[in-house]
Amino acid sequence: MSPDSNVQSNLLMEAGQVLVTHDAPATASPSAGQALLGQLPLLAAIVAIFYFLVIRPQNQERKRHEELVSGLKRDDEVVTQSGMYGRVTQVQGARVELEIAPKVRIWVESASVKRKAEAEATETPDAGKGTTP
Repeated sequence: MSPDSNVQSNLLMEAGQVLVTHDAPATASPSAGQALLGQLPLLAAIVAIFYFLVIRPQNQERKRHEELVSGLKRDDEVVTQSGMYGRVTQVQGARVELEIAPKVRIWVESASVKRKAEAEATETPDAGKGTTP
């Protein structure tokens, strides 16, 4: 061996640049059917998560709203989607008449009724007990 080739091999070893080549046995790639079957549980999990986080809550809310609208009757205090408070005076099919002020009545679509107005508490629970802060 010549001194030059010895120096080159030492330099390659010191730099850590050793190339290793070998013939790896060819592995058979999975067929398209096997690949799809492997991803099927993941796809099913994504669909289930989407159903329980998006579709089911929307269906439940829609059902509650339909029950609310079908159960509207005279003297119900309601809030519309636009935020107006009113008292139901008439229900005619898909329309509802609301009294929003004394002698001020408007007609709205019954679907625009968002919820029933909750009775506001005029008295606090600690009122009248004689306690001071």
